[in-house]
Amino acid sequence: MKKILIFTLLVLTTVTVNAQRRKTRASTSQGNWALRIGGNYMSDTQDPTGDPLYKTNDFNINPSIGYLVVDNFELGLTGKVGNRTFSNTSVNNPLAKYTTTDKIAGVGIYAQKYFPMNNWFAFYANAGGMAEFGSFAQTVFTGTGSTNPDFGNGSINGYNGNLSFGFGFTPVNNFALSADIAGINLNTGTRDPNGPNNSVNYSTVNVSTLRNGVNINLVWFFGRDMWGGANF
Repeated sequence: MKKILIFTLLVLTTVTVNAQRRKTRASTSQGNWALRIGGNYMSDTQDPTGDPLYKTNDFNINPSIGYLVVDNFELGLTGKVGNRTFSNTSVNNPLAKYTTTDKIAGVGIYAQKYFPMNNWFAFYANAGGMAEFGSFAQTVFTGTGSTNPDFGNGSINGYNGNLSFGFGFTPVNNFALSADIAGINLNTGTRDPNGPNNSVNYSTVNVSTLRNGVNINLVWFFGRDMWGGANF
């Protein structure tokens, strides 16, 4: 009988604490703001035997600010500053290496839906669109030691649309660490080298996962009653 009474008290205590936490204001409650700084990096190398060597490095910083219009649903503005380098090394004689460096900036909008698991963990889905602009520069290095730094320069203008899914963890109140698990990106635009009538249109679709791209975000939630509230 004594053991049953102790067990009952423990259950009641746990239920009461959880109920009180659910009543407190959560980070993703309506009326709060989310200030986010994120970044992603991807590197890929292809070196088939007897074929040219291809290597890509892509790094981006993505700040954003959003508002929780209703509980667990955020709308916001996002930006982008990025650098992408693509190199192609020919194994033919004479050896030649072509390198293209893109410098990209962008601004866009997004919507993010949270699916809380408890006060600390949540899944989310994010959809957004962005206008991108920037420039590119191409150089060629030959095996004879000559370099042409003006092999091809120009401008880039385009649009990016994405749908991503991720996982968030809130170790302390108001601060969260999140990472995209998988996503789909659509890029379309124009690369316009210097000179008349030589622009090139492009359109690509990329399916990304943690295995071929890492996207990490640090999020600060702020608003009314935040310091007394719960996490996710």
